[in-house]
Amino acid sequence: MENFAGINLTYQSFRCYNDSGSFTTSSTYGKNLDHILDSLPHKVSENGGFFEAIGGQDSNKAYALGICRGDLIKDGCYSCVSSSVNDLRVKCPHWKEAVSLAVLRPCIVHYANRPFFGNLEVEPTDAAHNNESIKSDVLTKFEMAWEGLVVSMMRTASNGSSKFMYATEEAKFTEPKTIYALMQCTPDLSQENCWICLKRATETHNDCCRAK
Repeated sequence: MENFAGINLTYQSFRCYNDSGSFTTSSTYGKNLDHILDSLPHKVSENGGFFEAIGGQDSNKAYALGICRGDLIKDGCYSCVSSSVNDLRVKCPHWKEAVSLAVLRPCIVHYANRPFFGNLEVEPTDAAHNNESIKSDVLTKFEMAWEGLVVSMMRTASNGSSKFMYATEEAKFTEPKTIYALMQCTPDLSQENCWICLKRATETHNDCCRAK
């Protein structure tokens, strides 16, 4: 079990796509994937926290994407992507597609043997919460403040640029209590698809984590 900012996590923060097929490190695909993953931490951190890479040709082509949370500094971004790449190499060593999710680390790394850049993909979905709940006497105020934040952040993030689709906001729901919130899309998505993705994320949040 991991503990991150008061959130107890008992599930894996990565996915190996078993149905994507397998490869060996000495194969052409394996060498293409290694080439783009080796350079991904540098490419992501030097390009504003987001980069897409392609290596190879035809059926041996490899695709990789890295994105850091919008408030991460360059060195932190590099370290995060590097650690995620290393983790995926250990945990999904032979699968042609895998993703490291932004749960324990403030970045995402996704690679595959298929073109996925710019696609709206809302799976896999993950959610986590801590063990504390909003007290019932202020729950209505919390939810009203939260709903306002959600719509505002979805609008700000989805209206971002082709390099940055990120939003943070905060709102008081009682005098001493403040909600701090963050949303982000990979900036290869269209405005419409970013909105759809964030809407799906808020629905997942409501299903798993309401009043947490």
